[in-house]
Amino acid sequence: MKRKREIEAELRTMMEKEHKLDQYTLGWRAG
Repeated sequence: MKRKREIEAELRTMMEKEHKLDQYTLGWRAG
């Protein structure tokens, strides 16, 4: 439980990376 903040930070970065990847793929498909 000590590293809850670290886990949340990792999950946040992972979600941000996936979100950017999704936006990139959507833009590539649209273009």
